[in-house]
Amino acid sequence: LLRRERYNPQIELGARVYPSAEIKDETGNFDLLTYDVDLEFAAPIYPDTYVTFGAYYGARRYMTSDAFQLGDESYYHTGLHFGFGHFLDEYTLVEVRTSPGLWSDLDGTIHSKDFDYPSEVTITSRVGDSFFWKIGAQYSQLFEEAPWLPVIGVHWEMSEGFRLDVDLPRSVELSLWPTASTGFLLGVDVQGGQYHVRNSLAQGDQRTDSQVQELVAYVGAMHRMNDHLSMFGRVGLVLSGNYDMGDGTPGNTVEGDLGQTIFAQFGVGIDF
Repeated sequence: LLRRERYNPQIELGARVYPSAEIKDETGNFDLLTYDVDLEFAAPIYPDTYVTFGAYYGARRYMTSDAFQLGDESYYHTGLHFGFGHFLDEYTLVEVRTSPGLWSDLDGTIHSKDFDYPSEVTITSRVGDSFFWKIGAQYSQLFEEAPWLPVIGVHWEMSEGFRLDVDLPRSVELSLWPTASTGFLLGVDVQGGQYHVRNSLAQGDQRTDSQVQELVAYVGAMHRMNDHLSMFGRVGLVLSGNYDMGDGTPGNTVEGDLGQTIFAQFGVGIDF
């Protein structure tokens, strides 16, 4: 079952930039910079069972134009990963994962609404030498109207070095690996979440939730320089997205579909 997914480093550091992004039917635009650090490790505790643990930290920095309804803002998500996996037999794996943490602008005192608990339960089964399917359920605020969604996955090495990895509702990717250390990527994925924000004490410390989401298509490459260090990059286009942003002040909001814009991403991976 180690072949069910393409290479994924234990520690991943990355940043994306979206220049001159717009929300349809809203004036002005913004430059968006996102950066993330994600750590996840696995350790066996019994012959057929293992635990996973780690941590994550990320931020979204919105740098807005003068015509945009909202001013500059930063959103943060940070927390821990916990989980376990158990092999029902040599072909079937059950996994449970939860990532409790803060999803907020972190202005002022932390409240219970700043916390969220993205979680997932899946069953992966090997039905051929290089074909795996996955089913399960997830909870997250990636989709505003549907926090609970089914998980459907297909992981298929169609020929040596050519893979299809489907993880609905989050991503679809084709990858070509001419060598074991270098891959070329073509895919679609969804980024975003819901963040609890508030205005200043002088304005009454009022609160609201901001929902942000980007659906992007990309091409990219990944290269493992050695057993411990890798690099990856992607460029692509925002196809769509749903934004419902506010700063806590009643009526001071922007809402609508995200307009098409380019993006670029670069990152490094570390393994021990």
